[in-house]
Amino acid sequence: MPCPPGSFCGTSGTPATQACPSGHYCPGGSETHSGAPQACPEHTYLATDGGHSQAECLPCPAGYHCPWPGLSSFEDHPCPPGHWCLGDQGAFFCPPGTFRSEPGASAQEDCELCPPGYHCPDPELQGHANVFAIPCPAGSECPAGELWPQCHCPVRPHQSSHLHLMKCILLPHRGGWLHKDTGTSCH
Repeated sequence: MPCPPGSFCGTSGTPATQACPSGHYCPGGSETHSGAPQACPEHTYLATDGGHSQAECLPCPAGYHCPWPGLSSFEDHPCPPGHWCLGDQGAFFCPPGTFRSEPGASAQEDCELCPPGYHCPDPELQGHANVFAIPCPAGSECPAGELWPQCHCPVRPHQSSHLHLMKCILLPHRGGWLHKDTGTSCH
């Protein structure tokens, strides 16, 4: 006797049917196939037992991140800090110049602008999310939404009379700054 949709049949020698577990769907089986549970895909969940088809798997709601297949609940998976989540897709980094300390962002607008005196680098270049704004190092300036600290450096390395605000990277081991684009150093 075939196994009905929403359930799966035991292994050979065990005729009992079992309800398809939450997080899965069971299209039904046949005399040669048990109709084993199929996991709901990544970015979806199914809270109830007895799912018949993949169409019953629900998209993860915005502000949540359903990172792997077979989830029975989205509630334990809020969008991680430093990210925003549409729900039915992966988690996205907050854009450069922004950060987010709390979980659960559902839109890019939920990421906070980096305040004056702090900087928020490009997370793609860093390889990790901006969970906190980074204080601007002494001797530099960081306007709101800044990606890199800015320092006053000579336009040319030996022209100390004309200072120019440039985007620089602090080099603590060298005791100075390095211009992000040109490689010009200043102290």
